[in-house]
Amino acid sequence: MAARKKDGAPDWKYYEITETIALFEPVKQYLLKNCKKYVQVEPPTNKSLATLTAQLLQFQEDNFGKDVSKQALLTKLPMKMFMDFSSGGSLCVILANVVKTKMEQGWRRFDFQSPSRMDRNVELFLNIEKALKETFPKEWYNRYFDCNATAQWFAEQTTASFPG
Repeated sequence: MAARKKDGAPDWKYYEITETIALFEPVKQYLLKNCKKYVQVEPPTNKSLATLTAQLLQFQEDNFGKDVSKQALLTKLPMKMFMDFSSGGSLCVILANVVKTKMEQGWRRFDFQSPSRMDRNVELFLNIEKALKETFPKEWYNRYFDCNATAQWFAEQTTASFPG
């Protein structure tokens, strides 16, 4: 069995299997309950949420990933955030923000491939990051970022700057 290439891009097959699609049920229920105003015209399905999540991950990788030819505009959101399927969890906050933005901006559909839509998609990710920080203020760094790695990096930078 061949190992999956770790290039940062989403595994599209993962988001198409029945078991994964079923994981989106709490997220769908959360959106139907807490975002009625934004989802009543086009109620989400588990499958549509799975596909949208994969599209968000692909956009992130294409525009903020390590292989971007130009300066990345933002830092990628950690994968852990997209794997939190709990009701009210980070994936709920991400997708709630996405459907809210779509409705408020009058978008008919999501278009993450078009270069002409780049600015609005980057703005969408800025809004997602802001919503996550507001929803999980204390947990933001502790829960999703490895503090030990950050502390180690900081220690290396300070010892490199101040030889002793």
